[in-house]
Amino acid sequence: MEAVAVDQLGSKVAVEGDAVFRPDGQGLLWRGGCRYRAIIELFASKQPLAAGHTVDSATDVLFILLGPDTYRAFIRGCGWPLDQWKTWVTTNLERGLFTQPASGTA
Repeated sequence: MEAVAVDQLGSKVAVEGDAVFRPDGQGLLWRGGCRYRAIIELFASKQPLAAGHTVDSATDVLFILLGPDTYRAFIRGCGWPLDQWKTWVTTNLERGLFTQPASGTA
């Protein structure tokens, strides 16, 4: 699987399977599903979680959306191009997990 850049509120990490790589491209930051929580905590420190989500529930969503089974289902099973999957994942993470800026603000 290719690395996927997840950009939210100025924070960028590359995720490949259960490995998360440093934003500067200088190697592995952490490995393991439990580290999805650290990603959510980082993003939530910059933009509040959407109503109805806790760090735990947001971590679960991130784990499922970025997990290898979801990736394989869309890429191999449904034939989606990688760029379409990346856009779908990023859009759903941003809209589903975090509060949205008020209309007319950056």
